[in-house]
Amino acid sequence: MGRALVLTVGTGDRNNLEGSLLAPLRKSIETGEWDTVVLLTSTLTAANAAALDPARCYDIRPLPQAGLEDDADACFRHFDAVIETLRRGGCAPQDILVDFTRGTKAMSAALVLAAMRHELPRLRYITGERSSVGSVVPGAEIIREVPASKVADRRRVDLACGLMRQGAFTAAADLLPDPDAPLAVGLIEASEIGALRAMRAMARAFAAWDRLDYRAEAVRDLAIDTDALPAAWKLLVPPPSVRAWIRTLADQPDQADSAAMARWLRLLSIDLLANAGRRVRHGQFEDALVRAYRVLELVGQARLFDLGIDSSRVPADDPDVIALRQRRRDISESRGGTVSLAREAAASLLKQKKDPLAQRLLQLGNSEALGVRSRNLSVLNHGFTAQALRDHGAWRRLLETLEDLLRHDHADDAAFRRDQETVRFLDFAGA
Repeated sequence: MGRALVLTVGTGDRNNLEGSLLAPLRKSIETGEWDTVVLLTSTLTAANAAALDPARCYDIRPLPQAGLEDDADACFRHFDAVIETLRRGGCAPQDILVDFTRGTKAMSAALVLAAMRHELPRLRYITGERSSVGSVVPGAEIIREVPASKVADRRRVDLACGLMRQGAFTAAADLLPDPDAPLAVGLIEASEIGALRAMRAMARAFAAWDRLDYRAEAVRDLAIDTDALPAAWKLLVPPPSVRAWIRTLADQPDQADSAAMARWLRLLSIDLLANAGRRVRHGQFEDALVRAYRVLELVGQARLFDLGIDSSRVPADDPDVIALRQRRRDISESRGGTVSLAREAAASLLKQKKDPLAQRLLQLGNSEALGVRSRNLSVLNHGFTAQALRDHGAWRRLLETLEDLLRHDHADDAAFRRDQETVRFLDFAGA
């Protein structure tokens, strides 16, 4: 369709229809080159549109019923459909210009809203010297075009906030206007730069945390200038406890420090369980399955570290390891005289050492009802098809079971509840 001009058509002054309506409409139509001119009318003003220029073929689109010109919602539905038709016909947003000067106030407001919905970058209206009754004096019309970028940018900020609440942090960061982009110079007001930078920093930081990248540059400093943020975004600002939590996870201890590794793995398991819950809410069941399996494995690894044992480098001459290897032929000794134990073997070693949670670790890992064992057959591991639970109720039970396991593994129940509250900060995604 090429370039299109869309105009609302009003009643004008019945005593001077030419000067008050038809001439200003022609002036707008003649300002620019258009392949299509669409006239939006009520049932009453369709005749005025037809009288505009009988020799030209205008696309006249009257509202479907009488009286709808005062119904902003009905006008919006009609005008939105007209613009959608232009878009489907090949018009890009930048090739469509709307002139909302004429018609009822409901029609003008509806056309502007429809233009915003389709992200049309410019709007047009006619102004000029006004008569004693408030109308523009015929012949004194001035055509003005205004960019709609400010409205669009603020709408993108609102949409990005919604994406943040849904846990789509990367999408939010991509949607927000970038004040530091080369093309943004002169388009973004100085007063908005600080807020946009703060919002983008939050989105990138939450995205890194959500993908377990605790050491990413985006999460090194989550201090946010809250004064610059819109009210809705201030509710998403992480408290100091969250910033401290991420810094702790980013600071992995030396694996030779068994006590420190045990403490750190317990924190990691809490964070990972909350992450698995978010994957379930998003319907990413295979990813949640991998995380659930890893939480179970982390508990075993942490409890071995309590005993001064690194599951990746267990001394092969440990009497309990020797006894375990006699029952399990899948444990091979490395050249360094150590063995590496996977989840089930680690739990078996804990049982050999009389750990009170060992039997539960083995039972949970082998429970088909929980579905954790199927992780090995997942398409994300060794299998070829999806294996995860698909029922949200079953997932709720699994996550609650793992949470109860973590609670029994932690010696300090109050600290456990406090840490859970910290990691569930990102659960505003489900609010």
